[in-house]
Amino acid sequence: MFHQMRYTFGDYFDIDSEYVAMRCFALLTEIEPVLYDCCINSCLCYTGKYKHDQSCHFCGEPRTRGGKAQHQFSYIPFIPRLQGYFQNPAKIKSLLYRDRYEHVPGRISDVFDCQHYRDLLGKKVVIDGHKQDYHYFNNPDDIAFSFCADGYLLFKQRRSGPSATPLIIQIYNLPPTIRTHIPSLECVSVILPPCAPKDLPSFLFPFDEECVKLAYGVWTFNATTKANFSMCAYRLFTSGDMVSINAELGIKGHNGFSPCCLCEIKGVQDVAGGMTN
Repeated sequence: MFHQMRYTFGDYFDIDSEYVAMRCFALLTEIEPVLYDCCINSCLCYTGKYKHDQSCHFCGEPRTRGGKAQHQFSYIPFIPRLQGYFQNPAKIKSLLYRDRYEHVPGRISDVFDCQHYRDLLGKKVVIDGHKQDYHYFNNPDDIAFSFCADGYLLFKQRRSGPSATPLIIQIYNLPPTIRTHIPSLECVSVILPPCAPKDLPSFLFPFDEECVKLAYGVWTFNATTKANFSMCAYRLFTSGDMVSINAELGIKGHNGFSPCCLCEIKGVQDVAGGMTN
């Protein structure tokens, strides 16, 4: 469509190439995708412990062919987009919902009434086992968010079809009336087909690194106060169905001997029926 526009309206005005347009967009927004080599079957991403591997740990496919990566994973940084929120006074005002929320003991009206969030308010931030000298959400501009990675089958397939896995962030600072709307959700990437990832944490490596930076604080300009401040953001929850949660934690799930990700319940073999209960 872009090239059709260039061809159709070329006599009236000059339209740069798609590459130039994307570069201008990246420079203006300071948001530029970062590419990582990944398995051609989307089993894993060559980050972290797989960084120097030359073949897939699961399917054996080579990392490169003809000197080039067979497949790449495109990650769109989250931090610049959060910083962009503070360039708009209206957006800044909407982000104050968390700080202005009034908690009523014994009543659950929003995520900020949950015990996990209430407990964090009195705790100091811990990063890689090191306790910091500041508390969670001690700044009105601190951001609370959740993360979700849930695969879906393409082309209305019901089983055994190509699948994609979007990586979605929901920002809880926004009022609940808008925080679940598509314009308010942030997608940091989509793990491409043909298959669901075998090692989801390897794809989340760049996101985890950004979460660490956000826990320390990132210098950000506030358009309302006209001053820089240290913006902190913390992930409250990882949401999704049982399959997606198990994929991120790297555990077996409902078919495992210990099927639950929250407790130590054990499965019992049904010898007569050949099933695990």
